[in-house]
This record gives sequence, C-alpha cells and structure tokens, in this order.
Amino acid sequence: MKARRKTIPPKLKLVSEAINDAIEEAKRIKELSIQEEVIVELDKVNAALEVAKEEITKIMK
Repeated sequence: MKARRKTIPPKLKLVSEAINDAIEEAKRIKELSIQEEVIVELDKVNAALEVAKEEITKIMK
C-alpha cells in the first residue's frame, strides 16, 4: 500500500480555504442578524417606555 501524502494538493487546499472563508462569513452574517434583531427589540422597548412616560406625565398633571 502506498504511503499517504502529508501535504494537501493545491486545488484541494484552495477549496478548503474557500469553504473556511464561507463558514466564517456565515458566522459573521449570523452575528449581524442577531445584533439587528436585538436592535429592533430595543427600539420596541424604547417606544413602549416613551408611551409609558407620556401616560405618567398626563396622570401627574
């Protein structure tokens, strides 16, 4: 049986690097998506707090 090569063929290395790059990009996009969802939810909370503040101001007058 032939001994296995210890080095990765250049074409396979390029494919491997492209896959790794794609995985990293997917992770980055997922993180940005999560951050965007958090921002949307925080905007909703801020809007609700503004409404509550206005209601309290009306009651206090």
